[in-house]
Amino acid sequence: MVSSSFADILPSAVANILYQPGDPAPKAAPSAVSTSTSSDSTGMGVGLYALILVGGVVGYGAYQYLQTQQANKI
Repeated sequence: MVSSSFADILPSAVANILYQPGDPAPKAAPSAVSTSTSSDSTGMGVGLYALILVGGVVGYGAYQYLQTQQANKI
């Protein structure tokens, strides 16, 4: 288990290692701004879901048709 004194010392020790006197101030990270809106990404997800659903229905129909054709041959 970590002692309380070690837990108190660790953050300041890490800060001392990372930043030395005279170092330039860290630059602010650019904000993450997305050019697409949430409705665009939602529409894409719904469209993909619909495409997969339609593909599944067509595949199932083709499977049933082929099974019927095979049963009629026998």
